Amino acid sequence: EISGYLEMEFSDTGFMLFVRMKMAIGDLVSIDVVGGIAIQEINGEAVFAFAIDVSFDLSLSGALQIAFGGKFVLNTSSQDYVFAAGTENEYVITADTFRIGGFGTLTLLALKGNLSGEFSIVNGVWRMELDASIDFFGVLQIGVRGFVQSDGIFEITGRIGFELDLFVLKFSAAFELTVGYDGSEFYLILYLMGSVRLELDFGLFSISVTLASIE
Repeated sequence: EISGYLEMEFSDTGFMLFVRMKMAIGDLVSIDVVGGIAIQEINGEAVFAFAIDVSFDLSLSGALQIAFGGKFVLNTSSQDYVFAAGTENEYVITADTFRIGGFGTLTLLALKGNLSGEFSIVNGVWRMELDASIDFFGVLQIGVRGFVQSDGIFEITGRIGFELDLFVLKFSAAFELTVGYDGSEFYLILYLMGSVRLELDFGLFSISVTLASIE
């Protein structure tokens, strides 16, 4: 199955081309592509906008799932540029913007990993973002996410989580540490939680009771 949207415009102020396409092979493969380029004069200002945004999904009977994608976005003008304005395919590029990034997800049975990152320059300030996590069979989760900017602002968070299901007893715990600077002061945030729950399922009704918790 293939579906898509195409828009082209030629005028005395320039030209614009925008494409959005989706291709699917049953529930096995899905590919999404968004692309656009515009060279125009708008409100007396020369505008160059470009975007390519691609994502790919593969699923094999639920045992193996892979998703990855990337994007490259550029707008050299001082005003936002909108492709396919007023339609369900609308795609906005913020003024004075450069972005490049990607993501990937792998799920193999009960093991799952995620990784995404982006580098951007908006209004002269560059920013690097990262989000990574891994889930070991639904028992142990480890992750880190954060960003750093050229103006000194940053925030980084690390997290470790634990979940264990022993029939009627469910144990969970998490520790999270965040450090950052908001432009005026540094901050440090610690978060700790843990709980033990009793869960009984009798078919027609169930009982769930928290025996102990800390946060």
